[in-house]
Order: sequence, then structure tokens, then C-alpha cells
Amino acid sequence: MSRKRSSDTPIIDASTSDSFDLSASALHTPTESQLKNRPKLRVRIKKFHGVAHWTWNCGDDDDDVCGICQSAYEGVAPGAKYPGDECPVVVGKCRHYFHLQCITTWISTRNSPTCPMCRQEWDLGVETSRDDGNN
Repeated sequence: MSRKRSSDTPIIDASTSDSFDLSASALHTPTESQLKNRPKLRVRIKKFHGVAHWTWNCGDDDDDVCGICQSAYEGVAPGAKYPGDECPVVVGKCRHYFHLQCITTWISTRNSPTCPMCRQEWDLGVETSRDDGNN
């Protein structure tokens, strides 16, 4: 049996309504004036289960795999159990990205530490934003 919507029940478009802003600032307790200005809904949230997705901010869209193990940066490098902090991504001064475990293994098997992509001497670089226009 379906319930019919009464004519006084407002229809709110979540894509255009400021009431559904999920930014970090909006997730805090609203002020009293904000509560008064919100539309009255006949919905009560009993339970909320949030799910998050993360990605490493490195590499280009076409080049989002480690150059050594060929696994995605979000994936797990050989020898690591979990992605994320246990399997970080590092960048060299030559701007090539690798899983930390992969580049450590690569360097330990060579007489001189070189980047596996460009053969320059490997030196850990400083992480910068890929969107800074200095690609």
C-alpha cells in the first residue's frame, strides 16, 4: 500500500537546495536562525551510515599506476597488506611517483639509486599539487 503525498507537503530538490549542503562547515550544529529558516520536513532520520572513498592525488589520469609494480596507486603494492598509510606513494625530484615499498626494493637492488622511469639519480622530492601548472 503506497502513501499519497498531501498537497501541503513540500517537494525539495536536493541538487539545488542549500538545506542539503554536505560540506564540512554544514555538518556542524546549525545556528538557531538557520533552524528557523529550514523547511519543515516529515522525515526523521533514524540511522545514517556514511561511506567515504579516497584516492592519492598523484599521476595523470592516464598514468595512475606505479611504474614498478603496475598496480594502481590506490591498490596495494607487493609486500603490503593494506592500502593507504601502510602503502604510501612517494615522488622523486624527477616527478615520477611510486609506492614506497616498490622504490625501496628497486633502489636496494641497484648499485646506484636511479629512477626506474628516467634513470636519473633517485632523490626523494617534495610533494606538490599536480594542478599547479608546473607539470
